[in-house]
Amino acid sequence: MFNLIIFVVTVVVAYVVGEWIVYDDKSFFKSGMWRLLFLALLYCPFNVDGNIITVFGNVKSEGNIYSVFSPYQSGKNTYALFGALYQSAEEKAIVLVGLSGYQQAKNTLTLCGLAGYQKAERNAEVVLGLSGYQKAGNNAVMFMGLSGYQKAGKLAATKFGLAGYQEVGEESRYFGLFSELGEPLIQGPAK
Repeated sequence: MFNLIIFVVTVVVAYVVGEWIVYDDKSFFKSGMWRLLFLALLYCPFNVDGNIITVFGNVKSEGNIYSVFSPYQSGKNTYALFGALYQSAEEKAIVLVGLSGYQQAKNTLTLCGLAGYQKAERNAEVVLGLSGYQKAGNNAVMFMGLSGYQKAGKLAATKFGLAGYQEVGEESRYFGLFSELGEPLIQGPAK
């Protein structure tokens, strides 16, 4: 029921905004109906074997969610190709390329792009890009880029980047450049 309500509201809002801003004709039955149907297809969540697939839809599911760009995702695993404003997942919340506003899961990942807030029970990672706030039970990692604030249980790391502030347990520092704070990510052989 939640998905149906949010689908209808999203399509109506997108249609009304599009009509007021982009289109100025008043002929609904000539072209407006087709625009409304097109928006409905773009925002519609399709259920395929318990997994939800959508282009721009807002979705809440007990299974996995796959989208191109989704303003809202909540499910077991959430994947977005070009971004998601809000992702909440039981296991993994992943954005491949683009904008990640808020991510919460056991493991969060933004492959390339901008991550606003990442909250992970285990690992919060950004491979290439900018991160505002990373909070992780284990590791908060920025591989290449800039991170504003990293708070982690075991390791806060910037491999090829800069973190404004890093905190691991009782240890903390400003401006972590190309470094790790906490337990090393890769340990050498035991002696």
